[in-house]
Amino acid sequence: MFAYLFFLYFCILTNLCHFCMNKVQNTLVSLTKSALFGTALNLPEPLTASEYEELYHCAKHNGVMALCLDGIQRLPESQQPDKVLKMKWIANVGAIEKRYADKQKALDMLMDILRPDDIACMVFKGFSISRLYPVPSHREFGDLDIFLYKDYSRGNTAFRKNGIHVNTENHHHAQCRINGILVQL
Repeated sequence: MFAYLFFLYFCILTNLCHFCMNKVQNTLVSLTKSALFGTALNLPEPLTASEYEELYHCAKHNGVMALCLDGIQRLPESQQPDKVLKMKWIANVGAIEKRYADKQKALDMLMDILRPDDIACMVFKGFSISRLYPVPSHREFGDLDIFLYKDYSRGNTAFRKNGIHVNTENHHHAQCRINGILVQL
């Protein structure tokens, strides 16, 4: 549901600016839409090799590389990028999926630390939103955001007991790293 609402909002913004978007930007929106809603796509005008290169960089810059590749794979073969660029794209999406799996492992470890002390938490922002995507690991995000409800101090103590340094110097939130993944508490 959230993915639909986000996309609706995105469409409203892009439709207001549709006239100022170029062919590559319009294709990026169409491919992302195709990936989110599982619809087939046939580009009215195929992209050139240089436009596909621009699309690659635009998708990477905007954090939708994996979604864009999902959309590309729904295109007829004749409208897809050349094999070299496609393999480069696939390799980068593989790295995105690995980072997602690493974050999942860090979250599992975090839950294992909190569970024995019966400390409830809520995962929100990036990771929780990813669960609403057709392929959750294709939603890019930077860190894990955790809310410990009333157990903030107990949670920090549990992390410290498990050898995890918790930085509480930021007045907005505490931070720690679990297996190298930044966690904001």
